[in-house]
Formats: sequence, structure tokens, C-alpha cells
Amino acid sequence: MRGIITREILEKEADKKFQADKKRIQKSLENSPDPNKYLEIEKRILFNILHKEIDILNDCEDVIIKGLTKTIYDRTSGLKYETHCIDRYYRTGHFDYDINYIRSIRNLYRLYLSGMTAVRAIDKEIAIDAIRFFLLEKWLNEAEQGYPTNLISDQFRELNGKYIQTNIDVFTSVMINKQLPKDANKIIWLTTKTEAVYFQIETGFTMKQFNACFIHQTGTGFNAHNRSPSSPIPKDPLPQITTKLIDTLKA
Repeated sequence: MRGIITREILEKEADKKFQADKKRIQKSLENSPDPNKYLEIEKRILFNILHKEIDILNDCEDVIIKGLTKTIYDRTSGLKYETHCIDRYYRTGHFDYDINYIRSIRNLYRLYLSGMTAVRAIDKEIAIDAIRFFLLEKWLNEAEQGYPTNLISDQFRELNGKYIQTNIDVFTSVMINKQLPKDANKIIWLTTKTEAVYFQIETGFTMKQFNACFIHQTGTGFNAHNRSPSSPIPKDPLPQITTKLIDTLKA
């Protein structure tokens, strides 16, 4: 039907935006001195957009649109006069959104949860953002429940760029589940295969599991012969980082 955008199309477009948001947050988590606090800030912003009861006086600001005026008719006096056009912006803590946009987002968010199958073309972009925020909120909540991303992040920062090359989301999932997330690339091991196999044994991976999740920077896999009989324990800092990582996962 002309002028109608289906749920399938909306979800596909929303997922593109969600993946960009997710990548931005993962990058910030990798560099944040306090990942847990950063996650809370992101969650608070989404809560403000989707759920917080808005106080028009305290949560919003009036912005005069330069060069634009509108005509006001005073019924009491019968007079007309010109005034500045004013938009009211809602402060979420990250971006400022037009208050009418926030109302539309919340309406379409509720409709999406109730199973809407399509929207008018005029509402397409707002519906995409509503679904995007739904996906982001769900992901942030899941990241905090059972996935110690904020705890593992210290060890991840010590390993990434020196021993491995990946992102924190893939690394966390692999260390917990011993398998790659769907559609994720293997973690690249950057140093010797001897160090890689040490890490594999200490962190409890079978060789089959490790090869399914990791690949050497040369594009080749690993085997038991890569371990050095004469020097099974590599030099620090890898053993220190590995020990801290194991302790964190057990906590």
C-alpha cells in the first residue's frame, strides 16, 4: 500500500542505527576509566528519552527560532500581534530533542511493543528511532545482566592491541560462552602461538573451541605442538593479565 512502511523495513533500518550506537558505546567502554559508570550514563539517557515523566519547566528549554514569527490572535482584545516562533527542547543528558519529537517517539515505542505492523511514511524516521532505542535499551540491560563487561574491560584493555585484536563485546562473549557470537569475526592473536596456547590452556578452552574463536595474525590456526616444552609459561605481563581475567570470570 502506498504511503505505508512495513514493520520489517522499519526494523531493518533501525538495526543499522542500533549497530552504529552499539559500536560507539563499545569503543567508549574500551577507553573509559570507569566502564560501569559510563554504562549507567547511557542507560539514563535512554530512560529519559523513553520513560521519564517530563517536567516542562525543569526538563525543557525554550529556543527562539531566528527570523521566524507567528501571528497570535488575542480573543479578549480582538487584536493580532506578531511573536517569535519558539521550539521547546527536552534535555535528555546527551542530545536535546524537540518535545513533540519525544512525544512521538514514546507513542511509536508503545505501538511497536504492542505489535504494530506498519506506519505511515510520514512517521517512518520517528518509528525507526523508536525501534532503535528499544533495541539499544534491551542490549544495555542484557550487557549488565550476567555479562561482566565492565569487570573484564580492564583485562581487555591490557590485551587488546598487544596480544589480541577484537572488540570488548566479542571478547566478553567468547570468554564466557567459549564460542563466537553470531556473525562475529574471530579474535586475532597478535603475538606468538606459544603465548596463544598458554592463554588457551589457562582460560579453559579446548583446542577445538580456541580455534573456532581465535586465529593467528598469519591467518593460521593453533595446535598442541605450538606450546613450548622448555618454557611453558611466557614472560609477563601475559600471565598476570590472564590470572586477573580468570579471577574476574570466577567472581
